[in-house]
Amino acid sequence: MVNHPSSDLGPLFGPVARRTDPVTSKLAARDARATAGAQRSEILRQLEVVGVQGLTNDQLDYRLEWRTGTASRRIAELVRSGQVVRTARQRVTRTGSRAFVHIRQEHRGHI
Repeated sequence: MVNHPSSDLGPLFGPVARRTDPVTSKLAARDARATAGAQRSEILRQLEVVGVQGLTNDQLDYRLEWRTGTASRRIAELVRSGQVVRTARQRVTRTGSRAFVHIRQEHRGHI
Protein backbone atom coordinates (compact mmCIF):
# COMPACT_ATOMS: atom_id res chain seq x y z
CA MET A 1 0.00 0.00 0.00
CA VAL A 2 1.26 3.47 -0.88
CA ASN A 3 1.73 5.88 2.03
CA HIS A 4 -0.13 9.14 1.64
CA PRO A 5 -0.01 12.23 3.84
CA SER A 6 -3.62 11.51 4.74
CA SER A 7 -2.50 8.57 6.87
CA ASP A 8 -1.78 10.94 9.74
CA LEU A 9 -4.12 13.91 9.59
CA GLY A 10 -3.92 14.39 13.35
CA PRO A 11 -6.63 14.62 16.01
CA LEU A 12 -8.84 16.81 13.82
CA PHE A 13 -9.64 13.75 11.71
CA GLY A 14 -10.77 10.35 12.81
CA PRO A 15 -11.95 8.88 16.09
CA VAL A 16 -10.95 10.51 19.37
CA ALA A 17 -11.57 9.76 23.03
CA ARG A 18 -12.57 12.24 25.70
CA ARG A 19 -10.22 12.97 28.58
CA THR A 20 -12.75 11.38 30.96
CA ASP A 21 -13.11 8.14 28.97
CA PRO A 22 -11.72 4.92 30.42
CA VAL A 23 -8.33 3.72 29.22
CA THR A 24 -9.96 1.03 27.06
CA SER A 25 -11.83 3.71 25.09
CA LYS A 26 -8.63 5.70 24.64
CA LEU A 27 -6.83 2.63 23.32
CA ALA A 28 -9.74 1.86 20.98
CA ALA A 29 -9.69 5.43 19.64
CA ARG A 30 -5.94 5.18 19.02
CA ASP A 31 -6.40 1.93 17.11
CA ALA A 32 -9.33 3.38 15.15
CA ARG A 33 -7.22 6.41 14.13
CA ALA A 34 -4.61 4.06 12.68
CA THR A 35 -7.32 2.19 10.79
CA ALA A 36 -8.83 5.46 9.56
CA GLY A 37 -5.45 6.54 8.18
CA ALA A 38 -5.08 3.29 6.27
CA GLN A 39 -8.64 3.67 4.95
CA ARG A 40 -7.95 7.23 3.76
CA SER A 41 -4.83 6.00 1.97
CA GLU A 42 -6.79 3.21 0.28
CA ILE A 43 -9.48 5.66 -0.86
CA LEU A 44 -6.84 7.94 -2.36
CA ARG A 45 -5.32 4.94 -4.15
CA GLN A 46 -8.70 3.88 -5.54
CA LEU A 47 -9.45 7.42 -6.71
CA GLU A 48 -6.05 7.56 -8.40
CA VAL A 49 -6.79 4.31 -10.25
CA VAL A 50 -10.10 5.57 -11.67
CA GLY A 51 -8.85 9.11 -12.35
CA VAL A 52 -11.39 11.66 -13.53
CA GLN A 53 -14.14 9.01 -13.58
CA GLY A 54 -14.22 9.24 -9.77
CA LEU A 55 -16.25 7.13 -7.37
CA THR A 56 -19.20 7.51 -5.03
CA ASN A 57 -18.99 6.51 -1.38
CA ASP A 58 -21.14 3.50 -2.20
CA GLN A 59 -18.78 2.43 -4.98
CA LEU A 60 -15.81 2.76 -2.62
CA ASP A 61 -17.52 0.67 0.09
CA TYR A 62 -18.34 -2.00 -2.50
CA ARG A 63 -14.87 -2.06 -4.14
CA LEU A 64 -13.09 -2.21 -0.80
CA GLU A 65 -15.58 -4.64 0.78
CA TRP A 66 -16.25 -2.21 3.61
CA ARG A 67 -19.38 -1.90 5.71
CA THR A 68 -21.81 0.65 4.22
CA GLY A 69 -20.95 4.14 5.41
CA THR A 70 -17.26 3.55 6.07
CA ALA A 71 -16.09 5.42 2.98
CA SER A 72 -18.43 8.30 3.78
CA ARG A 73 -16.61 9.10 7.03
CA ARG A 74 -13.18 8.95 5.41
CA ILE A 75 -14.27 10.92 2.31
CA ALA A 76 -15.54 13.72 4.56
CA GLU A 77 -12.11 13.91 6.20
CA LEU A 78 -10.34 13.90 2.84
CA VAL A 79 -12.61 16.66 1.51
CA ARG A 80 -11.91 18.77 4.62
CA SER A 81 -8.17 18.24 4.13
CA GLY A 82 -8.42 19.35 0.48
CA GLN A 83 -7.20 16.07 -1.01
CA VAL A 84 -10.56 15.02 -2.45
CA VAL A 85 -13.23 17.06 -4.23
CA ARG A 86 -16.94 16.35 -4.51
CA THR A 87 -17.98 16.87 -8.12
CA ALA A 88 -21.39 17.96 -9.40
CA ARG A 89 -21.77 14.55 -11.07
CA GLN A 90 -24.06 11.98 -9.49
CA ARG A 91 -24.59 8.25 -9.89
CA VAL A 92 -27.25 5.86 -8.68
CA THR A 93 -26.19 3.73 -5.72
CA ARG A 94 -26.97 0.07 -5.07
CA THR A 95 -30.05 1.16 -3.10
CA GLY A 96 -31.34 3.35 -5.93
CA SER A 97 -30.56 6.72 -4.36
CA ARG A 98 -28.35 9.32 -6.00
CA ALA A 99 -24.84 10.05 -4.73
CA PHE A 100 -22.13 12.54 -5.61
CA VAL A 101 -18.95 11.41 -7.33
CA HIS A 102 -15.62 12.25 -5.67
CA ILE A 103 -12.23 12.69 -7.34
CA ARG A 104 -8.71 13.49 -6.20
CA GLN A 105 -7.95 17.20 -6.08
CA GLU A 106 -5.29 16.93 -8.79
CA HIS A 107 -7.89 15.59 -11.26
CA ARG A 108 -10.20 18.57 -10.74
CA GLY A 109 -9.05 20.50 -13.82
CA HIS A 110 -9.59 17.47 -16.09
CA ILE A 111 -13.34 16.97 -15.70
